Amino acid sequence: MMISVVIPLYNKARYIRRAIESVLKQTYTDYEIVVVDDGSTDNSVQMVEQLNCDRIKLVSQDNAGVSAARNRGIQEAAGEWIAFLDADDEWLPEKLERQISILKKNPDLVWVAGNYIREYQYYRVHNGESYRPEWFIREGVVNDVLDLLAYGNQVWTSTVLAKKEMLSKSHGFDVGLTVSEDIDLWVRIGLNYPCIGWVLEPVAIYYTGILDSLTISTSKRKDRSAMIFINKLRQYADNATDTQNAKLRRYTSVVLDAYLYCLLYSGRNKELMLLLNTVSWCEINEKHKWRMKAILPGWFWFCQKLLKRKVKQAYYRIAKGD
Repeated sequence: MMISVVIPLYNKARYIRRAIESVLKQTYTDYEIVVVDDGSTDNSVQMVEQLNCDRIKLVSQDNAGVSAARNRGIQEAAGEWIAFLDADDEWLPEKLERQISILKKNPDLVWVAGNYIREYQYYRVHNGESYRPEWFIREGVVNDVLDLLAYGNQVWTSTVLAKKEMLSKSHGFDVGLTVSEDIDLWVRIGLNYPCIGWVLEPVAIYYTGILDSLTISTSKRKDRSAMIFINKLRQYADNATDTQNAKLRRYTSVVLDAYLYCLLYSGRNKELMLLLNTVSWCEINEKHKWRMKAILPGWFWFCQKLLKRKVKQAYYRIAKGD
């Protein structure tokens, strides 16, 4: 099973060597590495070239965003299967071997992902420990990926291994989104290919800051990708079966809650109000509605700093599993 490992690269000179070396250390060896340089302005390309490895195919393009870079990598791939890895993260040595083992036992599957470790500034978190036995139809196979998403278990891109043909039929990553472009694709695939292989053991390490990448990405961008993605989820739900609709509505609440939190935390009050005007109160996660009460006139400005600190502390405790 020939695998093409697609790594989008943009100004990650400090980390790209670690990412590539984690692929080269894989116990499964039938792969190529497709690095798509998305117009880097640092010495990222030189770092890749210094590795001088025949397995690496380096492709360059003008800066067009991570979605365009991943789509280009899929096009350039020679393998029947595509694995994704972000340039600032890394795989654990048995990542591919564990996933290939599941695919060989379940030849009907067209994609597989798995658990991972979040590396924060001062500690590590073992993600995805809240799986329900009824989600699995057999060992290593989840019956419906929407069950995972609806209950907050992220399908992280750097753990995904998918059939190239299926990715092409699904039209790849949406270049119009600057956040959640990967989740958007996984939802679209899940509506047509709900069964997904799943490795319960961690297969990769996701390096992040105190806040997760969703928060950081959304906080730094002054566009409407968050609202666009929320609306796309609603459209998917409207066109889905009743069972899928219910799961997608629940997942929309999960995503919406994350967006609202990061807008609140970053002090982007106007955008927070704008997003709230486009959603219904019932779509907001029940246990986090108290945050949104902070926008009520009168005491919002007074308690905003306090709320930010309390929310940050709460997320810190959740991340540690307390």
